[in-house]
Amino acid sequence: MTITFRDRLAKRASQTSRHMIPAMIFGLALMAALQIARAKDALLSELQKSQATEAISIIWNDGGSAGVFLFGDGKLHETRILPSAVVGRDVSLTSDGEQVAFGLFEHPSDPHQPALLAVASSDGSNLRKFPTMQQPMMICWSPRKDRLVLWASNTDSGNGSKASGLWTLRLDTGESTLIDAHGSAYCPSWSPDGVKLAYSVKGAISIYDTDAKNSRRLADGDYATWSPDGKWIATSKGNDYWLLDPQSAAGKVLFTQKNAFTPLWWSPDSQYVAYATHVGLSLKVVEQVDLRVRRVHDGADVRLQRSAWKTGVPDVQWVRSSPLLARARSGG
Repeated sequence: MTITFRDRLAKRASQTSRHMIPAMIFGLALMAALQIARAKDALLSELQKSQATEAISIIWNDGGSAGVFLFGDGKLHETRILPSAVVGRDVSLTSDGEQVAFGLFEHPSDPHQPALLAVASSDGSNLRKFPTMQQPMMICWSPRKDRLVLWASNTDSGNGSKASGLWTLRLDTGESTLIDAHGSAYCPSWSPDGVKLAYSVKGAISIYDTDAKNSRRLADGDYATWSPDGKWIATSKGNDYWLLDPQSAAGKVLFTQKNAFTPLWWSPDSQYVAYATHVGLSLKVVEQVDLRVRRVHDGADVRLQRSAWKTGVPDVQWVRSSPLLARARSGG
């Protein structure tokens, strides 16, 4: 069999090609990794700037204290947000950090006494109690700070009857309205005008109108949150996070994350969402979660903090507050 010069060239080209293809794949993978790293650095830089110039922070609530995340050092700084000498749980701040709503333990030494809803200014003044709203949780302030949506057991002082479920509460009059006995609300849940709110019940997203006092079903999903600019309602469907139009319910997949298990918590400018994911394989005895932030328009995503996880959905919100940020920095 005669091997021609052309055959030798073809063989050498084939061998060269076999070596070049893995090298090209490696090079492309390296370029992609560098692009992701640069996007993460850019995202962190943006968040640091927002915190420095606008006092925007992510708050991880835990009882009467909050972990305020400082983007500069990448750590949660424990900061007390309840008035001094007050014992409470399920704390929710207004978006400007000026007021706080929480479950108040009037007699902390009595383990059988239920918590009751209370609101106060962040400096501890103007403490108001709502004794009929007991065991409050999932508390969300309206943008106008005149109403709350929350899950609670409402005890009527007149006949002693009790009804549990998702309620709205007018803070000026104390008027409460039951939305759904099985509903759940996650912050931010209100429309920008403070008239409507999104909530989840039995695998569906609905919108409640506080003026008309009625609900309309929007779409399938869970963990509904309303972007502060009013454009989108975020929801979870399986491993996908969707953005839905509040009027038409037309939607699109924002991203897919199989380990995520929380709502999307919107930043005040609607540019970012925070969420938490279960850590996969870990040598830690205590289960852990990662707190992450994603930029909405291009999908840049960064892990902020890895923390121990107890149970349920973490209580996270964004707040724009210079006094709260100053307390976090000073260790207050």
